[in-house]
Amino acid sequence: MSKILLVVIGVVCFMEHGKTIAQEADTTLIKFLRKDMDSIASDATEGRFTGSPGYKKAAQYTANLFRRAKLEPGYTNEKGEKSYFQPVPFIRNNYDSSLITIRKNGMNRIFRHSSYDFIILNNGVPNKNVQLESLAFIGYGINEPDKGWDDYKGIDVKGKWAIIQNGIPPANADQVFPECLRKLYGNWKVHDSLKLYALIKHKVAGLIVLPDKQASDNWESTVQHNYRYNYIHYANSIENSEATSDPVLPVILIHPDLVQSIFTKQTFDPINSIGKYHSYILDNTEISVKLDCKKETINCYNVVAVVPGIDPFLKKEYITVGAHLDHIGKIGDHVYNGANDDASGCVIILEAAKAIALNPLKRSVLFILYTSEEQHLTGSRYFLKNPPIPVELILLNINIEQIGSKHRDFPGIWAIGSQQFKETFYKVGNSFKETDLKFDPIENFRDALKDNVDLMSYDEKEIPVFMLSSGGFPEHHTIWDKIDLIDFNHLLVSTKFLNSLIIELGNE
Repeated sequence: MSKILLVVIGVVCFMEHGKTIAQEADTTLIKFLRKDMDSIASDATEGRFTGSPGYKKAAQYTANLFRRAKLEPGYTNEKGEKSYFQPVPFIRNNYDSSLITIRKNGMNRIFRHSSYDFIILNNGVPNKNVQLESLAFIGYGINEPDKGWDDYKGIDVKGKWAIIQNGIPPANADQVFPECLRKLYGNWKVHDSLKLYALIKHKVAGLIVLPDKQASDNWESTVQHNYRYNYIHYANSIENSEATSDPVLPVILIHPDLVQSIFTKQTFDPINSIGKYHSYILDNTEISVKLDCKKETINCYNVVAVVPGIDPFLKKEYITVGAHLDHIGKIGDHVYNGANDDASGCVIILEAAKAIALNPLKRSVLFILYTSEEQHLTGSRYFLKNPPIPVELILLNINIEQIGSKHRDFPGIWAIGSQQFKETFYKVGNSFKETDLKFDPIENFRDALKDNVDLMSYDEKEIPVFMLSSGGFPEHHTIWDKIDLIDFNHLLVSTKFLNSLIIELGNE
């Protein structure tokens, strides 16, 4: 056998062995990604709602992983103590002892507060008087007699609980709803304030809102946006201090089954008489409502870890890398796991962080898993209001959002960011030739992303930004966003890409 052939065989054997090593490394990394995903997005963490035991369980897992990987704690409290947990204060409204009693034909039915029976939209003035009162159905609750429409005409609602339909009369109503009112009430802020003003003027005891068809057909989605998000607020926010203050009038949204229970055998049934209605006092029906709100101060946590830089000068500059750890929790028996939103972002950060910790860069890298992204980006906004490092030292922010679904809109890795990073994105992409890549400037997406992704908290502070994603996916905010939705081979590539990107930006 010639020496040349021996050399060729040796090279081939080396290449095959090298490929085997790479494959084994990939297999090991996928195992880690699966383990991280199972620890964050399984039913055991119950959808990771802000402040819940499930969220704290997921946060503890990520902090333990950072600790084992020898990342340093990224938060220092007022006493100078270092921690992986940055506390974010919230106020939670606890309505557990609230209930509604419906008395029909001399028989009482009690509905205890739950997401299935009713949602408290506003607590109102603390309710001391829980005696039975009459119920008045007043259509859409519009009081505009000078403009040709009055749902209060001919009916005395003082001291009674009023029931109204959401929205405005449809085009097929018995009477033609005046166009001037359609335009006026078409603005929901004006719509709500005018209806509330009329209710207070007529001295009703409280308001029951009937769910419209969309709310009835998608009740759990309605619960997510009201029962979940209206019951917990960032404690120190000026804008939320108004939202958590008690308005004069208690307002309740009731489940479609409870609507049916109230209107059974009535002279008019709004559920089955769309477009045709009249205001009236319900026959043989009374209600008492006990609203008991206990305000609880709780902390939830951003999880923060750092790999200090090794360059004497550049280590003072920081790259922040983040994703949101929270999701929308558990409603009834349904767990909203949030595997792709955004456990997928968290797990690739965890594994990239482990790699960076083994080989620190010139610049420092701060890894953050945020709480309460689902509630107005509260976690990331709090982080930037109370940063563990001076904000001016943050060179850029990398955010990961919804990157792992099998049903992703974009097959590869899609970057949205400051134009200055476009060249770096494609430079790193040269090592990932089999992966589709796309870069779009942040300027084209500010309106779409505003208040929706943590990236925008940094953009608002004029810090350069860079988001890695794979676009939307149809299971977003549904019970189908589970671990079996995740494409772990794509997560593998995304983890490697993120690691390479951090290295490129951290060492340039």
